[in-house]
Amino acid sequence: NRAYVRVQSSGDDWSWLEAEGNQSLSAGDDLFTFADLATSLSVDGIYKVTSIVNTTDGYPPLQPMDWVALERLAWASQNTSQARGTPEVWAQFGTNVRVYPSPDKTYSLRIFALQTDTPLTTGAFLIPTSWCHAVLVPRAVAILLRQDGGPQAEARARMYDAEFQQAMVDMREALASARTPQFSLYSPTWASDLPGAYGGYGGSW
Repeated sequence: NRAYVRVQSSGDDWSWLEAEGNQSLSAGDDLFTFADLATSLSVDGIYKVTSIVNTTDGYPPLQPMDWVALERLAWASQNTSQARGTPEVWAQFGTNVRVYPSPDKTYSLRIFALQTDTPLTTGAFLIPTSWCHAVLVPRAVAILLRQDGGPQAEARARMYDAEFQQAMVDMREALASARTPQFSLYSPTWASDLPGAYGGYGGSW
């Protein structure tokens, strides 16, 4: 179990941690939490949102934005008639995700995210079976050898650590780039006018 958690919590955006599903926002409801999202996506937890798509209107993906810039934008427009509308940008801060403008009706958003790592005792087994032996066995053996103690055990543990590190390098090259949803669309002109947003033709997000 310790070896399993060590692999998942390496800091890599492993492709097997990908999750996607729909999150509903009602009129005036511009914020949701990772806990809300985990429930909607039927996973144990979420640690990162990668993309959001408005599936209600079929618009291009919402643009990622800096949280502070979004907060300033929302504050500047909160007393105007433009305070609500079709969500066009989003920002993540801690375990909160906020969209702007605040929805003017109920929207269904397609969320692409990465799950948190979970122990074998509480979560589903996520690491692809084809890599399990190569990465988990040497790490587990190294842990057990160090528990036994002694110079010979430490020397052998280091050998298995080296084998584990090489396996991680190989697996990282194959699986440590969670796929970003591809959308070959033209970014709307409003994007370049919003502080902190990405504008112009990007080809994909």
